Amino acid sequence: MGPASAASRWRPRDALLLLVLAASPLFFIGGPDWLSPPVVRELWNQGHWLFFSCLFFWWQARWPLPHPRQWLLVTLVVLVMSAVIEGAQTLVGRQAGWNDVLCNVTGTWLGLFWGQHASRRVWMGRILAAGLVLWQVKVVLVVGLAQWQQQHQFPVLGNFESRLALPFWEGAVERVPAPVAEGQYSLAVKLGGDPNTRYSGVHLKQLVGNWRGYQALKLSLYNPDESPLALTLRINDTRHDRGEGAFKDRYNGRLLLQPGWNEFRIALRDVERAPEQRAMNMASVERLMLFASGLEHSRWIYLDNLRLE
Repeated sequence: MGPASAASRWRPRDALLLLVLAASPLFFIGGPDWLSPPVVRELWNQGHWLFFSCLFFWWQARWPLPHPRQWLLVTLVVLVMSAVIEGAQTLVGRQAGWNDVLCNVTGTWLGLFWGQHASRRVWMGRILAAGLVLWQVKVVLVVGLAQWQQQHQFPVLGNFESRLALPFWEGAVERVPAPVAEGQYSLAVKLGGDPNTRYSGVHLKQLVGNWRGYQALKLSLYNPDESPLALTLRINDTRHDRGEGAFKDRYNGRLLLQPGWNEFRIALRDVERAPEQRAMNMASVERLMLFASGLEHSRWIYLDNLRLE
């Protein structure tokens, strides 16, 4: 076979194969980690469906898959392969996620159906694949908008006037119209209720971390019960999370909630001096948690007006 014959086999879509081969290692190396901004992680995850759409758009040019049985087989292969890849990622210090599997299937259908001649069944597949892509894009936009709002309202860390605040709060939480300390909404937090869990509370997993220039952290907590409730407020920086996570390397403050509204003011100089062997990096605060321990029965608290001053 001469050079001319070999060149005649090259198709424009074959350039996609080079892109796929170059991107393959990114399933296992590189990319944002669990401490990266949420919008960066969501954008990175879009690479899954882009990868598989390029792969199968190229594949259809070489070995067409026009039959529904072939579509089902390809989908099953991608599902199994995706599960194996997600499991392998845990061996190299990365997180596994079912949304990555969904993205892989989304990209497979996108390349599979948009890479072949149209028919009624193919158009159904195209519409389904496009809908899944739009759903993924929506997730990115919502997270990006929430992160923008969080930056915009700083030094307020949580007033819960917008639903966009909720994705950054982890725990049994709900945005409620009463009781409130300020504005129209607060965050209801369920504590306890699970005999197998010693600690229960709420975790602000993404916050504006540059606290330099501020003097105190203020928050309002409502206790609807007649008995007091002891909570722990945990604050730590990025170095703590990337290190061993030792108890003595972070701020652990005790808050005693009396019945009704409680106003707390925590001096940030105490937070900065909390680690025993160093000063906390107030330009890189990473995590804030409120939790109770050893609760035999479930209880509710309400958080509002969390801010720096």
